[in-house]
Amino acid sequence: NAGSGRSGVSEVNFEKWILNDTFDSGFTMGLMRKDVGLALDLAKRSGIDLSGFAQIADIWLNKSGDIEDADDFNAIVKRDPKGA
Repeated sequence: NAGSGRSGVSEVNFEKWILNDTFDSGFTMGLMRKDVGLALDLAKRSGIDLSGFAQIADIWLNKSGDIEDADDFNAIVKRDPKGA
């Protein structure tokens, strides 16, 4: 966290909900999937090119199906990147 890669995820989420395996931030995968979908729809309607975001959105929307909508969104870190 000392460099430019620092973020809310690295400063807060990992310490509070990931490294200790609690995964109880109160924000579900279902909500994250909904928000990602809304962002993509809004960008499309607004004519904004989010092609750089497409692969990330694909992970949240399509390649995280083993994570239930009711699970904490931080469970995405458990996903095997080779299983994409």
